Amino acid sequence: MSEENYSIKTEQGEILVTKAAMSAIVKESADAFEGKVFLTNPRGKFVSSGSRFGYSNEQASVEVECNETYPRVTVYIAVKFGTSIAAVTNEMIEMIHDGFLDSLGFRPESVSIMVTGTISKNIAKRNIEVVKTYDDQERV
Repeated sequence: MSEENYSIKTEQGEILVTKAAMSAIVKESADAFEGKVFLTNPRGKFVSSGSRFGYSNEQASVEVECNETYPRVTVYIAVKFGTSIAAVTNEMIEMIHDGFLDSLGFRPESVSIMVTGTISKNIAKRNIEVVKTYDDQERV
């Protein structure tokens, strides 16, 4: 399976970033919640953390859309019942934003978290989207 690459143009030049690198940043942010946040695919199915044939399954939980300069990132998650969706999504958005800046050297244009469900004994389907868009004034 071929690796997805994204070309981002910055003031310093052009950067080639793989989807695996972006997915690793998302996985780190989800792992910080210690069992309260789980990565899912767009249909709400859990993605495992194992890799197979060089393809990380976490990549199924991340969608990246690149415009001329910066990417728009969409992440699919499920949260444990009783966890504040607003608090988790806002903190996760900031962690992803900071991870992009620290690891890749640029900020995403927007980060969108789609909550596909809440988990208790069963999974209750949800379709909640939280988006944060970054203005040009906030860019480095």
